[in-house]
Amino acid sequence: MKQVDKPSSEKEGGVVGVSLSDKRPLYQQVADSLSHRVASGEWREGQQLPPEWQLAKEYGVGLATVRRAIFELVLQNVLVRRQGKGTFVATTRYNVPAQEVWGFTELMARLGASARSELLRFGRVVPPDEVLRHLGDAAGDGVWELQYIRWADEMPFLVETTYLPIHYCPHLSERDLRQRSLYRILCDDYHLFLTTAIEFAEPILVDRDLAHMLGVYMGDPALRLYRRGMTASGECVEVTDSVIRGDRCRLYWRLMSGHAGP
Repeated sequence: MKQVDKPSSEKEGGVVGVSLSDKRPLYQQVADSLSHRVASGEWREGQQLPPEWQLAKEYGVGLATVRRAIFELVLQNVLVRRQGKGTFVATTRYNVPAQEVWGFTELMARLGASARSELLRFGRVVPPDEVLRHLGDAAGDGVWELQYIRWADEMPFLVETTYLPIHYCPHLSERDLRQRSLYRILCDDYHLFLTTAIEFAEPILVDRDLAHMLGVYMGDPALRLYRRGMTASGECVEVTDSVIRGDRCRLYWRLMSGHAGP
């Protein structure tokens, strides 16, 4: 026989927001209550919700009702499910323009978010063969490597590794790389203006090291961006390999028809 949820009354231990006298479906009542608890700050961004069995007990309903309520909130981007880990409050996603060459600090300012960067390492390196191939002869004098963690609203947003030919930016170690925007240094100090970029995006699952740096779980989805930045004359002066948390970013494109309108 199919079991029907029978919510407890408030006196019997049920939770305010679930009532037999309410004409809405039980799952909708539970969903609205959960959404209100998120909005009120009871659960913060990224925080894990109690187990489904515990929520079912709180609301005096069956597991199926709780699961349907959570499913509805996942569709609304209020909650997010992580396989084998549980249900979490969704984090704010930033709309990043994929059709523009952007510096992180400037982009966050445009989006109304606070930004800061943590320089993890800087030095002269022998970069991967793929990077050498893109930088060409300019890499003959050596290559700088800079790796940052970029933070948005005090949450780790991306891990960014940039390679620059020393030929174009000598004495970079004398610049304040921890406080000044790298793009601003390239523009103001070296007159390097990146006007064009070719960027590839691919979904990945983060490994243990990236998970630790980004504050996520190993195996969580992320977006990898591999970019070649070029000057107006077509010289490749920057290669950047970035990994962005999948729950914090959406890329968008502005698409235009190739045909003129009437």
